Amino acid sequence: MVRALAGGTWRGLNSSTLATAVLLTIFYGFTDEYHQSFVPGRVAEVRDVIADALGACSGVVGVWLWGIVFLDKREEM
Repeated sequence: MVRALAGGTWRGLNSSTLATAVLLTIFYGFTDEYHQSFVPGRVAEVRDVIADALGACSGVVGVWLWGIVFLDKREEM
């Protein structure tokens, strides 16, 4: 999600891109849980949406930190 929103470049990373990626991922998790409520044998649970949100936040922080390292190394060259 971050890569698509950032245009596939490290320079495309900014707070708006990262926040949008988190929000879209949480929204997708919510819609997936809603869909599961209609599937026999599956249940929709709030804790799954929370897990999706935590995963999205963790992923965005990881990408953001990696972007800092990558850009810092590139600027030294």
